[in-house]
Amino acid sequence: IILPFQAIFIILFLGNLGKKLTLILNTIKDLNSGLPRLNFYQEEAVRKALREPLCLIQGPPGTGKTVTSASIVYHLVRATKKKILVCAPSNVVVDMLAQRISQTGVKVVRFCSKSRESVSSDVEELTLHYKVRNIKNP
Repeated sequence: IILPFQAIFIILFLGNLGKKLTLILNTIKDLNSGLPRLNFYQEEAVRKALREPLCLIQGPPGTGKTVTSASIVYHLVRATKKKILVCAPSNVVVDMLAQRISQTGVKVVRFCSKSRESVSSDVEELTLHYKVRNIKNP
């Protein structure tokens, strides 16, 4: 049963990390890239998400779902050297994820609609519109 106050993250990774997975799973505790240290259950969620093609992360507010998800994205980027698409059910959650993922050092581009541009956000500098407006010509 999912209560209305619970946020849900579904991590879908279609691919095989092979040997890189072992390295990632062995170095999860080394994640000191601006995120709070993961607790035992968060580390297990990261390991499971990296092992399985589909993972559901759910829980009440304040249980570390955003930090766990940011850690998963960090490790996927680190292992695959590819771009990762992150989606969420609301703009607030997308903003929180973008901010946390950015704290790991992963390059983040936050896509939003034209109407959303006028809404002030802590992650404005991560939005595509902001980045395009602030391109510095060499």
